[in-house]
Amino acid sequence: MIFIFSNRNIINNNTWLGDDFNEQGNENMRIAKYVGGINARLNFYEENQAQTLPSEQVIHALEQSDKPCCIFIHGYNQSLQKNIDKCKEIESFGVNVVAFSWPSNPGPAGWVWKLKEYKRARQNATRSSVALERFFDKFNDHVLSSGQISNIQSLVVHSLGNYLFQSFVGGVGFAGQTAFLKNILLHQADVDSLNHEHWADKLIPYSRVMATINETDDVLDVSDIINPDRLGNTLQNLNSAGISYFNFGQLNDADDQHRLWIAPVIDNLNAKLFFTEIFNAKNVKTGHFNYDSGRNCYHVK
Repeated sequence: MIFIFSNRNIINNNTWLGDDFNEQGNENMRIAKYVGGINARLNFYEENQAQTLPSEQVIHALEQSDKPCCIFIHGYNQSLQKNIDKCKEIESFGVNVVAFSWPSNPGPAGWVWKLKEYKRARQNATRSSVALERFFDKFNDHVLSSGQISNIQSLVVHSLGNYLFQSFVGGVGFAGQTAFLKNILLHQADVDSLNHEHWADKLIPYSRVMATINETDDVLDVSDIINPDRLGNTLQNLNSAGISYFNFGQLNDADDQHRLWIAPVIDNLNAKLFFTEIFNAKNVKTGHFNYDSGRNCYHVK
């Protein structure tokens, strides 16, 4: 199952999501279940005070499933279809997926427009932080009212989605709403490497926090043109004592790769096991990785 929580606008006769903000404000979300097939669509939950809230209906469905659930926050330049395609990749690891889908594709295609579009996407990420706060509030409120949440315990934040996540975690609205999560993976994070621990360490009291690194990541290489070193593509500044850093850069199949949970990277059994454990909220086994005390990271081989 794939569910979508989104502050995007609704299009196509209320069956799909566009690339702009919700017409009622960038902090407002709608919730839907993805229905695949030839006529793929979203079935939106309606707000009705006489019924269970849409978020509670989704949580109930996920808690009744025999599969764990992974929350996924996507990165830059993602239409809804691209977002769902990545959700399907994660789903193939035997989990359900809840996606927070934000308008990260704010401009026309083409290299001439890329720099301007990227900057607008970063602005959209910042503007989406209140919606993301409300998203996590829904899960946290469920825990506070019922005392537990057993099947929704893993979070993967990809690329520029980490800039959005940083805006939330580093902002005044963060109050430990992610405490219900066992695993949080900052995957190929498009955020400043320097001083990242100042915000990311706020997650450590509640969850296992991990970050992936690939120095040959060609997407983050482009981000480096206008930004300082990114957390996802440098072995410098790995200064947190509580975050576990995993370097994939020594894998030949990881050369130039930005998404590490798909082939050819996961043709490596250690890489596949890593992401299987992450998505399924398991404790990542590190005994078969080489720990580099000088860099404060594990080398995946």
